[in-house]
Amino acid sequence: MSLEIISLNADNIDHYGIGCIRDKKHPGVQAKIKWAKLLFKDGLVIKLLMENNKPIGFIEYIPGIHTWRPIQATGYFVIHCLWIYKTEHLNKGYASMLLQDVIKDTVSRNRNGVVALASEGSWLASPKIFEKNGFYKLDSRGRYDMMVYFYKETSLPKFLSWKDSKILKQDLTLSYSNQCPANLKSINEIKAFCEKENIKIDYHEFQDAKEAQKAPTGYGVYNLTRNNKILADHYISLTRFKNIMKEEKLLEA
Repeated sequence: MSLEIISLNADNIDHYGIGCIRDKKHPGVQAKIKWAKLLFKDGLVIKLLMENNKPIGFIEYIPGIHTWRPIQATGYFVIHCLWIYKTEHLNKGYASMLLQDVIKDTVSRNRNGVVALASEGSWLASPKIFEKNGFYKLDSRGRYDMMVYFYKETSLPKFLSWKDSKILKQDLTLSYSNQCPANLKSINEIKAFCEKENIKIDYHEFQDAKEAQKAPTGYGVYNLTRNNKILADHYISLTRFKNIMKEEKLLEA
């Protein structure tokens, strides 16, 4: 068995893809590749863990000033995603291998430390894997835990205000980013359904990190909101969307 970690960049990402969705022609993958190419100049790092030349996991992180999560973490690296794809590859130390690689990069580039938002809920890694690798819980908000690995004692990262987000408004709104390649499928299905059912919904794609940092949820890059409340804080299926619309009395039960 051969294991290696490959760093993606603007020159090789078209060849390797992004790992988590294998089909390179998938619209969400193409959107993510386009997003990543714009962000590499800001220090975005995406690393694939390869087993026998096939991706089995990945990690994505970026300097805190450019993070697409609603936190303040200047001087730190912020991990957006950590994922080992198949259950057969779990509990083999692969996630720890990727985290230790980030920690090594943090030291070599004289960063303050590494930050990640973790959750036992959907679409983020569990706090347990971070604790196993020397991170500790600095703060929590809702289902989100801020996990931090310190290299230098300096200013602490912190959550930004979510309740004051301008995205929280009366109208049904879906705000998102192509940082997650799964989002596009959900958005396209919801658009088609809302057009068919005459459900009024606004869409807002975050154009930069500053916008994403003002998101009203910890996951940040997928937010379904209405009447100043969160209806979904991560990717949802069309079936789940329909159920939410029924709960909101926007669709007949």
